[in-house]
Amino acid sequence: MRANAITDQKTYSLMAKAGFRFILYGLESASQESLDKLNKGETSQDIVKGAQMAKKAGLLVTGHFMLGYPGETRQTILATIKLACDLPFDFAQFYCAVPFPGSDRNSAGDFWRFSDHDVLGRSQEGGRGP
Repeated sequence: MRANAITDQKTYSLMAKAGFRFILYGLESASQESLDKLNKGETSQDIVKGAQMAKKAGLLVTGHFMLGYPGETRQTILATIKLACDLPFDFAQFYCAVPFPGSDRNSAGDFWRFSDHDVLGRSQEGGRGP
């Protein structure tokens, strides 16, 4: 679920009262630039607000994050991990960004090409990917 899909505490409380036990958010990244490239339609503040309201309602909260989008740096990845640690998640899961055939590569750059340096700043001998 997107963190900005529910914007009021009352709805989260009604969900808990109706028997919902947990909620899972596909948050992807703390980087607003990455969220914009992925057309997420939400901000990192939406993520913070949604997680806090869900937790306040008594729901178990899980955040799902993707690491390694084109254009991400070591700093943006560390910011995503920090966001996951700072929010009231009961569980956080991290995944490597993997492009699938037919996915919209234009929204996040060309997934099939990589820079000459990885996110840790190490040089990749041999130049570009396939």
